[in-house]
Amino acid sequence: MNWNLQQLWNECVYSQQRELEPRDYCYASEIGQPLVDRYLKMKAVKATNPPNMRSLRKFEAGNLVEWVVRHVLERTGLINNTQERVMVEYPNMLRVSGRLDFLAGGKIDIERAKQDITASQLPESIQASSLYIAEKLYQKFGDRELEKKVLEIKSCSSFVMDMMEKTEKPIKHHRLQLFHYMKGLNLNGELVYICKDDLRMMCFQYEPSADLEAEYLADLERITSYYNKGQRPPIENDIVVEDGKFKKNFGIEYSNYLTMLYGHEEPRDYSDKVKSRVARWTRVIARYAKGDKITPKNEEVRVEIEAAGYNFNQIVEQANKFGVTEEEEEL
Repeated sequence: MNWNLQQLWNECVYSQQRELEPRDYCYASEIGQPLVDRYLKMKAVKATNPPNMRSLRKFEAGNLVEWVVRHVLERTGLINNTQERVMVEYPNMLRVSGRLDFLAGGKIDIERAKQDITASQLPESIQASSLYIAEKLYQKFGDRELEKKVLEIKSCSSFVMDMMEKTEKPIKHHRLQLFHYMKGLNLNGELVYICKDDLRMMCFQYEPSADLEAEYLADLERITSYYNKGQRPPIENDIVVEDGKFKKNFGIEYSNYLTMLYGHEEPRDYSDKVKSRVARWTRVIARYAKGDKITPKNEEVRVEIEAAGYNFNQIVEQANKFGVTEEEEEL
């Protein structure tokens, strides 16, 4: 009569993974992601590196965090809809489909909120948080109608949250996913990050601007071209540049086709291959940007960077603009 909760729990999560099927449309969450991975998924090519049990646990933790946000908003009466499918179609382009997290806004029913929160039988801390938010919103807006907006919720680690608090920038492709829902529903939106480690929250507000649409369309044009020609996009560069710093390419490290495309068995294999080069290149960029004395070794690294196809002077200019230092890269 003995039973094993761990085994049942893990099997339950793993069973939710669906087999790939060919499709002639994109997912909103894919916009801005590596083209080659998206193409292979659309062609239903079996992954050589599917999510492992640890990754699945992370996904489940993210779902739990999202549920907490939903609970708080529902108890304040601000949830209008969840998981609504939104389609966007441009002429001669692949369709894009996605399910939004939340559509929120409207009037706050403070008396109902108090009753629902008190009767929820959820942890006292969550009840207190829900009631605090409801009361503060009601104090500020009363019975007035709050703007209806799209909320896209993302969970993240402490490392990522610290990075975003420092740069005051969200993860790039998340903006494009949010734009998809804003475009489809003609609403403003908010990109919401919650740290899974300590429940810190950080939000970025957006309107469906022309700049965002141009970025979205440029990406959609590229994947449409490759798909229509039946041509697999090129693989990703080993190292990327962002705001004057060299970085690992997370599109490679967490690719479902890591072995097929890049010959690595595990993400750590890729990371170990590039991390010393990333650090060395960024240190040299920082020295040039700060005007430090340049050694013959530094000059050798400059040649190495240019030989790899990067515009050295342009990256130094970016490093100056964003204040890149050697110490920051090592954090």
